[in-house]
Amino acid sequence: MKTIYLVLPSLFTLECVSAAFLKIDDFESGVGGWTVGSNTTFAAASDPGGGSNQVAALSLGTGGDAGNVFRSLGTTISSTSTAATIFYRFYLESTPLINGYNHFTGLSKESSPTDWADFTSYMGPRDESPIDVIARDEGNPGGSLQNVGTLTQGQWYNAWIVVNNLADTTDYYLNTGGDATGGDVVASGFSNRDASDRDIVSLLMKIGPNADDGLIVYFDDVYVDPLQENLTVIPEPSSIVLSLLGLLVAVLYRRRI
Repeated sequence: MKTIYLVLPSLFTLECVSAAFLKIDDFESGVGGWTVGSNTTFAAASDPGGGSNQVAALSLGTGGDAGNVFRSLGTTISSTSTAATIFYRFYLESTPLINGYNHFTGLSKESSPTDWADFTSYMGPRDESPIDVIARDEGNPGGSLQNVGTLTQGQWYNAWIVVNNLADTTDYYLNTGGDATGGDVVASGFSNRDASDRDIVSLLMKIGPNADDGLIVYFDDVYVDPLQENLTVIPEPSSIVLSLLGLLVAVLYRRRI
């Protein structure tokens, strides 16, 4: 029994995923709490990457209009905040493309955001060959929608949106594994679209009308840190369980010998 007690602190440490991050949704219980707009499908789905966890699938209908889905952050990012972070994971469906993607994720100061103008800052995949990463840089002489990289279908990506609500700027990070580093910055100091002096309260996902009908982007592990830049990655529940099992086996083995 003494050996098992030694393991328990590690269990609690691993369950506390990432200090200061607050869960918005991991979709293990479905997609309740989200408001889904017209011409939009947003539903629970199995992990397309083969994982055992549940995710959310977002796609556009056939009505020809833009789609959207939003929910409250469950907290606020103050108008005087100089750093706060949204973390999420996304996966581009492996399917032939026609026009491709036009799917964006970002923050809003509106409690019920639906329009493009409701975004404070946002990023997402667009087009089909190549699939570009687009981030908003309001007032950029070269165009507000800036191409900051490319993406591949059939791959989970980690995304961090780090917003300075006081200075009205945002940094964007992307990688495919592990905590973000300076090398994962795809855009830095981009000007926010909504620069009004208000708190950020919502997360908005929006699909442009020229995206392929029914083309899915999967989402998982949506978290917010309203107080700081937080570039740690949120591990999947399965990886936590495997780590716990490894610790338990190692301790029990040492006990036997």
